[in-house]
Amino acid sequence: MPPEKEQAALLQYLGRMAEAANGRELGFIAVNELHAIVPYRQAALWFDQGGLQALSGVVSIEDNAPYSLYLRSLFAYLHSSSDEEQVRLVRPGELPERLAKSWSEWLPTQAVLLSLTEPGAAGCLLLVRDEPWTPAEFTSLGMVAKYLGLAFNARRSARRMFWLGSGSSSGQDVNAPLWRRVWRQPMTWLVLAIACLAFLPVRLSVLAPAELVPVNPEVVRSPLDGVVERVLVEPNQRVDAGEPLFEFDRAAISSQLQVAERTLDTLRAEYRQRGQQAVVDGESRSALAVISGRMKEQQAEVDYLQALAERGMVLAGSDGVVILDDPTAWVGRPVVTGERVLLIANEQDAELEAWVAPDDLIELRDDDPVKLYLNADPLNAIPARLRYLAYSATERPDSSFAYRARATLETQQRPDLRIGLKGTAKLSGKRVALWYYLLRKPLASLRGLLGF
Repeated sequence: MPPEKEQAALLQYLGRMAEAANGRELGFIAVNELHAIVPYRQAALWFDQGGLQALSGVVSIEDNAPYSLYLRSLFAYLHSSSDEEQVRLVRPGELPERLAKSWSEWLPTQAVLLSLTEPGAAGCLLLVRDEPWTPAEFTSLGMVAKYLGLAFNARRSARRMFWLGSGSSSGQDVNAPLWRRVWRQPMTWLVLAIACLAFLPVRLSVLAPAELVPVNPEVVRSPLDGVVERVLVEPNQRVDAGEPLFEFDRAAISSQLQVAERTLDTLRAEYRQRGQQAVVDGESRSALAVISGRMKEQQAEVDYLQALAERGMVLAGSDGVVILDDPTAWVGRPVVTGERVLLIANEQDAELEAWVAPDDLIELRDDDPVKLYLNADPLNAIPARLRYLAYSATERPDSSFAYRARATLETQQRPDLRIGLKGTAKLSGKRVALWYYLLRKPLASLRGLLGF
């Protein structure tokens, strides 16, 4: 090629390098368009950070192809054994046996290696062909290697400046101290802003399922062992004190009471008869004391059975609303003394009950703020204050364990806050840094996984 055309081709090649939009396009230009300056059959570009970057005549590199695997091994050896020469010949006979043996299978005999030794762009460009290389071509390739290394280094610097701030610097900025130049970078301000946000104090909080429950309900229990005959109230029915709630089957008690009363009448008649005989019969006088004792014992049994008969009708002890699941489930059901049947509660005297899972438990103290989001009204929070948190977890109906928490509502008496409404409670604890708030659960999971 005449010198004038060679210089024009070289300038055009350098211009194409300057116009490259990114490192991938620059690598494509390096292995394909260099052929206009120096003829070759194959070209390959490699960097110590990133490996094989580009191959001539190939749009994308197949990583596991035998040709790619061989070039990676070859470049790793050439880079480790490279000297200070920017352009040097590569002779297959000087390579290790494993590389020299496969050379003829993949590459022609004549090869030249361009070392891209600019800072941040340590790599190699390998050109191979069948004809020997001339001294003039070596001169052109030396210039190409120098400018190609500068071009790749400029691309890396541009990526760094994208994060550290772009734009030309005045001479005063260049000569300024390092701390001042770093302080003026946008990335510095971004890091400082993130650091400040990370230590922003926020309240540590936890979510738990919650329900509105009565504060001090009257627990109506079974006063005796028996069978419930009728339930006289309905769920959510308002009752007054003294109003009947449910009734026991009193047939057995009535029968026992009749027998006891007949026995008592018999003892009374016997006592009168012995009293009349005691005037003339000493034995009858001594039997009066025994009969009197039996009469007292029988009278006590009659009184007890009468009390049981009276307790067969259970009455309400206070005014309120009946809390009962299914009245028909109690009809005909045997109960024992002390078994809970229903509750009577003041419908306007409710508080919040939440169940905190053991994995979500945080440090909570009395009077900490609590917010309730009802399922029926999820957009409006109901404020409350924590009254107590149980010390131990309790087994729930779904076989899970949770800590019971009770909170007092701060709102005025509202008719819509009905006992039994369910929702989600947000329990807030002490103030912590934002980074701890965000990373508390991941750190706990990581600790459980690693066991430290």
